[in-house]
Amino acid sequence: MPVAARLALAATLLATLLRAASATPIMSAAYRSTTAAPPTPPPGYRWYDRAKVGLQLSFAPSSQWPAASAKRALVCAKPPSEAAPCILAGPSAALDTNITNAEELSKHRREYWRLSRTWEPSEFNATALVALAASIGAKYIVGTAVSEDGFALWPSKVSSYAVGLADAPKAPADMLAELSAAARASPNRPKFGVHYAKAHWGLPSYWRGFDFGRNESVPAAPATAFGEGANYMAPSEPDLWLAYVAYQQAQLSELSAEPYAIDLLRLGSKFVVGPALDTQVTDSIKKLRAARPNAMAMDEGGWGDFDAGDGRCALPEEGSHHLYLPQRKWECEHPIGKHSTYSASDVYKPARVLVHALVRTVARGGNHLLQLGLGPSGKVDEGAAEQLELLGRWMAVNSEAITSSR
Repeated sequence: MPVAARLALAATLLATLLRAASATPIMSAAYRSTTAAPPTPPPGYRWYDRAKVGLQLSFAPSSQWPAASAKRALVCAKPPSEAAPCILAGPSAALDTNITNAEELSKHRREYWRLSRTWEPSEFNATALVALAASIGAKYIVGTAVSEDGFALWPSKVSSYAVGLADAPKAPADMLAELSAAARASPNRPKFGVHYAKAHWGLPSYWRGFDFGRNESVPAAPATAFGEGANYMAPSEPDLWLAYVAYQQAQLSELSAEPYAIDLLRLGSKFVVGPALDTQVTDSIKKLRAARPNAMAMDEGGWGDFDAGDGRCALPEEGSHHLYLPQRKWECEHPIGKHSTYSASDVYKPARVLVHALVRTVARGGNHLLQLGLGPSGKVDEGAAEQLELLGRWMAVNSEAITSSR
């Protein structure tokens, strides 16, 4: 079918989906927000409400392993054994590594920490990435500031595990600053935001017994080396927990200032849960607002200006049958492939699926955040680029129906 005919068909599909969406109940019984909306909209609500489309970029040393994310490479739910090995992502093409004891786990983790020293994203091009975001109609672009292993994509003053430092000698000195500057210089002037993971599995005050990037990093004791959250009880060791909270707040203060001056802060909730593990998020957001009055913020643990869909807003054919429609502004996190981070074996969704999911989200009042992982060289994978180009063609014809919806 010629491109023009396909675009015309897509426009007809859009109108059909919008009509169908209007007949859908506002709230699904399958998933409801448990967090009350703020009493008044924050100052930045207007720009965020009108944005509709965003692009989140994930780039990290773990992209050097075929199917690694921090969790897949580091976390065992329980101590491994011959009878019940822990299966982790590793450096081989086979993707998985069977870990059968604590010694193997320590060796595996040491190999992971060394990835930052060999990571060389020489093809990272912030200007091209901002242009890519503009081509698909994205009004805001989000960079991963810190992933769950604690690696920072800017030279943080409180971390030794970051770009611009000895543990990442081949990476650009400040990838977030490059992305922020490119967004400001773009004719489209997209808003710039960051995603900040609260779990830091390489930080001694979060995972006791580890140290960022060091070859000698080993578990303090097998009994405390496993699991996803902090490997100690915060009420029993408040000084250690408060050291972690102070570290997090110091990093967020850095991101609130120049040259980053973020418009959007997205805080991950994973593995930091329960009243005993209070990360004082509200204090961090107040400090952000003092520096950036129009900044928007959310915390996947339930606090913030809007709710994140956390994948539940995807299409039924993708295996998700929940409709995420809370009572306030919300956002659908939608990976372009199967994963939100880079995987050499990833299968990217066709543009048709990306369009359907985008329309579904916007028709129900949400913002649609497409998630894309960059390869180890810092470049967009060809398969992802192809589908995003097709999405961009569709948006070139139908963008008004998306961005002008109210």
